[in-house]
Amino acid sequence: VNVDTDLKLNKPELSVRVDRDKASDTGVQIETIGRTLETLLGGRQVTRFKRDAEQYDVIVQTTERDRATPGDISGIYVRGKDERMIPLANLVRVDETVSPRELNHFAQRRAVTISANLAPGYTMGEALAFLEDASRRILPPGYASDTAGQSREFRTSTASLALTFVLALAFIYLVLAAQF
Repeated sequence: VNVDTDLKLNKPELSVRVDRDKASDTGVQIETIGRTLETLLGGRQVTRFKRDAEQYDVIVQTTERDRATPGDISGIYVRGKDERMIPLANLVRVDETVSPRELNHFAQRRAVTISANLAPGYTMGEALAFLEDASRRILPPGYASDTAGQSREFRTSTASLALTFVLALAFIYLVLAAQF
């Protein structure tokens, strides 16, 4: 009960896909499209300039209001064959999606933490068995589930408990054998 996750898909993201056939037909290289997007939207340092005793970086980038919405790509042009200027909107498709604001890691792998409380009448062992069965059925190949916190402690303690129980039985047998 009270299931929660730390994966929050709340960061807007733009996915830019280049139409390679159109780019080839117009004579625009993919590298040119990428460099143009990088320079005008992300900014690129092109040189440094010195005045008096101060040094300044020169960064090429469009103004913030000219790169605020996905539609602003229509105002960007690239040079094609025959030195013609081609609107970038004719060569790329922009899809708006969402992505996680942060990617957490556990055991050096990307991870999503799912936390919950035990429902009344269930034990930790039953819950972990259900979780393992569900992850085996639902998760695609290459994905794995692991436990942390109290669940991990429970799993390691039950594993060591079995070994302790076997050793205790052997010790009891040896003591009884020595007495009789």
